[in-house]
Amino acid sequence: MIVPYSSYTTSGSFKVQLRTPTRYFDGNNINCTITTHNSAGTDNGYPSTFKIALYRDGFWDNHIGTATVSREAGTYTVTWSNVGPGNYYFVFSKADDGTTQYATETRFYN
Repeated sequence: MIVPYSSYTTSGSFKVQLRTPTRYFDGNNINCTITTHNSAGTDNGYPSTFKIALYRDGFWDNHIGTATVSREAGTYTVTWSNVGPGNYYFVFSKADDGTTQYATETRFYN
């Protein structure tokens, strides 16, 4: 049996929130691998994490779940299991603290 595969790559930055375009995923699990860093670093009293939320796009958007990721420079992977095929988007968010969170490479895949 051939298993369908969806993969999308992007980069960018955000000061408070960033919503990705809606994309179709054809598997049961959705993963996000992000290479990231914060403009202020992490040793200066700013919050040490940001959030990545997954939503199923539809007439009523459905919040699937939210993962917490370190603002420290590095590469991190989060997984949402058993979500099923469909149209999804991600929302990245962090405290409105004047810093910028950079995502030099972000890959969404299943």
